[in-house]
Amino acid sequence: MRIRKLESTDAFVAVDADGAPGQGVVRLAPKALQGGAKDLARSVTYTLACLGRRETGISAGINAAPDDRDAAVAAFAAEVAGWDAGYRLVAAKGVEPDTLGSVEAASGGTSSNAALLATGAVAAARAAFDGWATTPLEERLSLIEGLAAAIGERMEELGTLMSREMGMPLPMAKMIQVGMPMATTGGVPGTAREFSFEETISRTLVTREP
Repeated sequence: MRIRKLESTDAFVAVDADGAPGQGVVRLAPKALQGGAKDLARSVTYTLACLGRRETGISAGINAAPDDRDAAVAAFAAEVAGWDAGYRLVAAKGVEPDTLGSVEAASGGTSSNAALLATGAVAAARAAFDGWATTPLEERLSLIEGLAAAIGERMEELGTLMSREMGMPLPMAKMIQVGMPMATTGGVPGTAREFSFEETISRTLVTREP
């Protein structure tokens, strides 16, 4: 595992194994963490191996504020496109897909985008698990409320996707496959706020961690 830093912008690429073509994702944040990128690169390597692909996992991070995103991504894409490494990079959190056209074109296609993004989501969730468990309850509930709202905002898109994958009529897909998860997710904060995390049983105080 090594970190390859860029010269044209504040960014890096975590490479799990040198000397092999690779696939991975690019994320942008004010402070992209190299530790998380290493974990993600390793996760992608395992995924590729399961698919019978002899490629390395890679994960890139671009450090930039929202106002500087376009320039930073453009510089990143231009520099990485010039590397003779056989890397294929796709957009993840904070990066718009159409801004990485030069990188994708130079690396020969994006047929594994969906698998890479799914792998990235799982790895990011696992990396965030410990921190999530120590985050104050009300902050977690606020984020869950935001998730429910985001699902609702993408109702049409998600419903169409579910309809195509399952063959379910679009109105039913939106109501059942999207509406029910949205309602369930949105109901969690209310349930948690009403839940009693402390209970006295006889002379014993039972405390549950939220």
